[in-house]
Amino acid sequence: MKYILTPQPREICLSGQKLPLGAVKGDFMQCQETFCQYLSAFYNARPNGAGAIITVKANEALQAESYEISCGNNEIIISASDSRGAHHAFATLLQLSEENDGRIYISGAEIKDAPHCPYRGLMIDVARCEHSIDFLYDYIDICYYFKLASLQIHFTEDKAFTLPIGSFSKLNDKYFYTKQQLKALSQYAFERGITLIPEMDVPGHSLSFMRNYPEIFGTGSVLPADERVFDALEACFKEISELFSYSPYIHIGGDEAKIDGWESCEKTQRYCRLHNIHSLQHLYAHYVQRCAKMILGLGRVPIVWEGFKEEYNYLIPRETLVISWENYYQTADRLAQAGFTLINCSWKPLYIVSPSISWSAKEILKWDTHQWGHKWECSAAYNGLKIDGRYKVLGGQMCAWGDILADYEDSLKGCMEEYELVCGRIGALAERTWNAEKITDEEEWERTQLRHMRALKQALRRAQN
Repeated sequence: MKYILTPQPREICLSGQKLPLGAVKGDFMQCQETFCQYLSAFYNARPNGAGAIITVKANEALQAESYEISCGNNEIIISASDSRGAHHAFATLLQLSEENDGRIYISGAEIKDAPHCPYRGLMIDVARCEHSIDFLYDYIDICYYFKLASLQIHFTEDKAFTLPIGSFSKLNDKYFYTKQQLKALSQYAFERGITLIPEMDVPGHSLSFMRNYPEIFGTGSVLPADERVFDALEACFKEISELFSYSPYIHIGGDEAKIDGWESCEKTQRYCRLHNIHSLQHLYAHYVQRCAKMILGLGRVPIVWEGFKEEYNYLIPRETLVISWENYYQTADRLAQAGFTLINCSWKPLYIVSPSISWSAKEILKWDTHQWGHKWECSAAYNGLKIDGRYKVLGGQMCAWGDILADYEDSLKGCMEEYELVCGRIGALAERTWNAEKITDEEEWERTQLRHMRALKQALRRAQN
């Protein structure tokens, strides 16, 4: 099979024509404008009116995010289910485009396409290693180009709290983003059909709280269980929801908390007696429950890392999306059997810990959304874990972590190393979450992917200069 696009459409037939691009008209005006902006970045040109007319038509009969492209004599017709479907159609045309003598040409094709998974994501850790806001814009562009649906941003860590929270401004004791920066970023993502998912990680990875507000959050290794603490967290989540007004999701963290610290915390012990909580794991699940309910109260969907124990599954609202990553605290099959909807963030092959831990694009192409792997012997996925296809897994996400980059003196160098690793692999994640069928010719696919990534990088550099 010849691979032309990344991800490959479900149905594609190339006509062999090269259609000079004239104008764009019809429905989904914002999608049209975004496409023209990318053409300017790629070729320093926009449709000039003389050539094939792209006509965009809304078609509610198509499934969510789907589109069709039909090319005739001097005409390209896009039918799209919704704005995301239109964005995907334009991303396809962008990959089919080329420039010659100052004119933009589109390779003629008949295409019918739709994603296999609704959740197709990338996560970037901006708390352990300082990232310029420009990197986040680039990652949004990458998501658009390869038809990913979401960019999760891991904003908070022990090292730094990069979200601007007005009611707790001292949290920003190191590098952080301004409200203006994040609102502009949110608007940019929205105009490209990309969902930003903000993460504030609690009750672990939260030393920023204790370091700057010990009178509220104490001085331990994990956030206390206390009404004043919960009120503060709710205020933070409310501000986050206002910063990311387009996002249906807020990620509450919920992993790797050093919960032994609760045993010596007087506030927490008092809270446990009051609420009849008798174990650390019970309190852990209760903490996740309370934070999840805060998010639901804001009209958003909570997302949490796998971390609570199976015996306390009953405490967690089933609207909560659970990212299965470690298969240590609880395995994916047991979470699915308990009725949770999952997101697959399998350590192997979807984790990148720059610069030393990652798996190749070819290894990602062999993965699917119902299988997990890990390099750690204590994980139930160490020898591979496969769950039944009937269980609800929304899709998958690649995660780029800054654990090692945190020690870099030159954060830009670290961010660039991470960027190169993401760029070399994200097309494979896009392929495997867009299409149910696995690639049959990996060498051919990789050549196509490298060509598209090279073109995208050049366009992003031109747009920045």
